[in-house]
Amino acid sequence: MGLVNAFESSFAGNVPTDAVLEKLRAAEADSSCSLEFRGESALDPQLRGYKLTSDDVQALCSALTNEPTAVKELHLVNLDVSDADCPRIAELVAKNRTLEVLNLSGSDISPAGLSLLAPAIAQSQTLKGFIVRGCKVGDGKGMEMLVDGLCANASSVLEELDVSNTDLSIDALIQLRTLVCQQGTSLKKLLMDRPLLKGSKNDFAPHVGDILKHARTLEHLSVRHFGFTDEGMEEIADGLTRSNVCALDLGCNRIGRGGATLIAAALRTNTALKKLLIDHNHIQDEGLLALCEALLQTSGVSLEVLDVSFNAILGSVGHKTGHLHQSGLVYLAQTIASTPSITEFYIWGNPAVSAVGQLDDQAALLMGKLLASGGYRSDVCAYEVDGVFRLALQN
Repeated sequence: MGLVNAFESSFAGNVPTDAVLEKLRAAEADSSCSLEFRGESALDPQLRGYKLTSDDVQALCSALTNEPTAVKELHLVNLDVSDADCPRIAELVAKNRTLEVLNLSGSDISPAGLSLLAPAIAQSQTLKGFIVRGCKVGDGKGMEMLVDGLCANASSVLEELDVSNTDLSIDALIQLRTLVCQQGTSLKKLLMDRPLLKGSKNDFAPHVGDILKHARTLEHLSVRHFGFTDEGMEEIADGLTRSNVCALDLGCNRIGRGGATLIAAALRTNTALKKLLIDHNHIQDEGLLALCEALLQTSGVSLEVLDVSFNAILGSVGHKTGHLHQSGLVYLAQTIASTPSITEFYIWGNPAVSAVGQLDDQAALLMGKLLASGGYRSDVCAYEVDGVFRLALQN
């Protein structure tokens, strides 16, 4: 019958928009298609301002369930997908043999809706990515059923789980720790940013340390917006010293100079880490200097990406750091030039780069030369005015 005809027939008399049909026709013609529908439909020229309704979503899932397709990814982002739509989505996951990624970010699904999806997600033999970022499903029976199901299914192929900004409770976080540390798990990427924690923000830090130590398949871990302080970094840094994780995102916490120094000490023994994001913290020049020293003094460094944007790095104008009277950013430029593995760095939002009256001329000069040499990706670009280098935010 074809995907387009199956979609039209599912409306039982209603006429779907031509814009949706155009995407489905493209899906029929593409052997490895990704279907994407977003609530911000004005950004999608194909949809011309049309936003999928609940009826559209159910008809789409029905068509994908009953008609053989090659659709590998389905993104239903910021749409009015509710618990009422979950049985149809669960049926799609259970019966479709090509779907590898399901993205329901920003939906109106509750823990009850997730409990309807959980058995199909946990038992799927094709689904590799499940994303529910922004859905308030993190505290309740649904998350428990999902994690328990994944723990029980040794043949699960799920590699990416994004439960960021879902109001995760401490109990749910501990369950996720158990899942990723379990022998035989397939998870490679876990994002659990902005949980809903009560009490001390560092209570979960030991569990993050355990994840770093014992999760043998995990490659990417994101723990943004946890509120971790330098005290919590002790446990996390200890785990990092013996970790196989390639990407660690610690952005938007409360890490200061002491916490950055602990991370730097861990980097002296960890050569697996390729991506370190520590943006939107408060590591200052001293913390950045400690990270740079660790990178320069450690053999076998494999770090490729370093993000220290928005970290109150003052540079030489703010104060003397005690390290050859250099600012953190000057030392960073020298470190990047001496560390062949680093190809990306992000520094915008620090007073030494972007604050009028506090600009670090020497750092701007060295960063400008570094960027001019080519081969680097960054959030800044260099320009010259009257013989003086300045840095601007890259578009």
